[in-house]
Amino acid sequence: MGIGMMEHLLQELSGALGSGVLTHRGPVALGGGMTVEPARMARIILGDYERIRRAPPGGWLAADEVHTLHDDLLRLLLLVRTPPHRTDYRGVSPRDPAVAALVYDSQRHHPIMGTRSIRTQKRRLLFEIDGISVDLEVNGSKTDGRLRLLGQIMAGEPHQDPAWVLIAGASGCLETETDDLGQFSLDGLIAGAHHIAVGLTPNVIDIPTLQL
Repeated sequence: MGIGMMEHLLQELSGALGSGVLTHRGPVALGGGMTVEPARMARIILGDYERIRRAPPGGWLAADEVHTLHDDLLRLLLLVRTPPHRTDYRGVSPRDPAVAALVYDSQRHHPIMGTRSIRTQKRRLLFEIDGISVDLEVNGSKTDGRLRLLGQIMAGEPHQDPAWVLIAGASGCLETETDDLGQFSLDGLIAGAHHIAVGLTPNVIDIPTLQL
């Protein structure tokens, strides 16, 4: 999945930078543990993607560096999309996303009662946070060597608007949204580490590192 698949996300970051949204936010921690001023980091990230677009495949950054870049893009988009709250006289800061806990992984645990597709070779994962569950299923794609991710967001209270889902990693930085049942799918993913974020109103759920 190339840069072209991510153009709308890069445009969103560029628009946030141009509007000054990031200028008024406090420092943000990126994937490598570095804390940076978000507007400055947004300019760096946009410049890096432009260099990748112009360079031959694999000609500028190593694969793991590109994966980190995708993850940093996701983290800045979370900052853009999370409503800020006022902290003190210095301005506003983002609310931290709620980090979901892994409560079931079919590769590590016995099947849990009541779940669908118990007898299957497909990988099942369940994350929970504050009464919200993120149910994921990983199986083979129709494209050889690729994966398909199916998911469902389940909450105690119904959400009127679709949730957005961002995923960053070996597959790039991609976005989809849930249907009326809270379900979503992403196909053609590359096996490897991925970072998933789900945006509900008003919650943002973070699944920082997941090996697909």
